[in-house]
Order: sequence, then C-alpha cells, then structure tokens
Amino acid sequence: GHFLAEVLCTQLSPLSQVIQPSDGEAFDTSIKSWNRDNGGVPSLVIAVGSTEDVVVAIRFVRQHSLPFTVACGFHSQYCKRNGHVLISLARMNKVDVDTESMLVHVQGGARLGDIDNTCEAHHNYAVLGAHPHVGVGGFILGGGISFFSRRYGFGCDNLESAEIVTADARVVTANTRENADLFWALRGAGSNFGIVTRFTLRLHNKIGHQMRDLRPEDEAIAAKYSLPKQ
Repeated sequence: GHFLAEVLCTQLSPLSQVIQPSDGEAFDTSIKSWNRDNGGVPSLVIAVGSTEDVVVAIRFVRQHSLPFTVACGFHSQYCKRNGHVLISLARMNKVDVDTESMLVHVQGGARLGDIDNTCEAHHNYAVLGAHPHVGVGGFILGGGISFFSRRYGFGCDNLESAEIVTADARVVTANTRENADLFWALRGAGSNFGIVTRFTLRLHNKIGHQMRDLRPEDEAIAAKYSLPKQ
C-alpha cells in the first residue's frame, strides 16, 4: 500500500519515481499504451531510471512477494495486469553509438525510433523494425523481424551483448563469452529470463533509414497512447 510505496521511494535514486493510482493524471500517463487489450490497472508503477534502480525494484517485489510486470515500449498485451506492480523502463532510453567498433549501446527502455534517429546521425544503422514506437526490449527478445533480415538476419541475430538483471536481483552480462547459455536464450526466446537494461547491437553502414513515416492518423494515435519522452 501507501506505506510500502513510501519505503520504496527512500531506496530509489532521483532518476526513478514511484507512481500510485492516487497520483491521478501522472499515473494514467505512466501506464498509457498502444495495446488497448493489455490487461488492467497496476497497483503501483516503479518508473526506473537506472540499472541500479531496477535491482532495487526487483528486491522490493521479491521481499514483499508482489506480482509484477515489466514494460518497455508498452505494445505488449501482457505489460499491465490488475493489482500487479509495473516496472517501467521508459525513462531508460539513452542510445550511444560507437562508430569505431560499429556498435550501438541501448538502454532497455529505448524505442526503435530513438535508436534509428541516433544511428542515422552517424550514418550507421542497426537492424530494426518499421515502427518507431516499438520498444527495443520486445523487439530484440521476441526475435525482431526487419526489412533487412534477409541480408543481416533478425534483430536478435545482431545482438552482441546484454546487461540483464536476473530474478534474484543480480546484474550479469550475457554474450558469447559470459553466460553464453543465457545469451542464447535471450536471442528470440522471449522476455522471461530477466530484465535487460542494456542491449549492445551490431551496426551496418549499408542499410539506410528504415522507420516508416507516420501518417497524420498515426501521429494522433501516438499522441494519445504513447508515453511522453522523459
């Protein structure tokens, strides 16, 4: 209840926020999604802003035996459930391009449009989907079909490394050298192995812009249902 929320607030950094139903419009905004058929009203939203705060959130729900869901782009029909705590990654949307290594490091709450726009400024591109509002987490962990998959594989085939918070609140790195079995599982096998807080994706310089330009009616939908930039 309210007391637990107050306790959690003292444990989180200033980058994060606890949002309750009693917060009215702020709460409604924090749970807006593209999918109208996605479940219900959370009991609490933990809007995390860092990997460390994801760890705090996982420890909190474990300590108090609270059911929870995780949201990135808010497209999934499973990201909200009645009475569940919602851990929202939407604030974690930083994108860093490493042109020398031809890699892009993406926080777990970024959307595909964030990645594409940042990479395009460096004249490099990641293998992404066609819609800018889709979250990177659902896209990569679900496989990630792209217009360029015939040449460069699925989105998950271009995953070089992942930082993940496991169910026991450990932060681990998964790639071909560390936790290789977990890395194998993350690449298209779904999102139930932990909360990925950073994706490192391979870049290409011969793809080009791949996001579909939104029509006016799409922009209206985006304004109504998608989360605002933090």
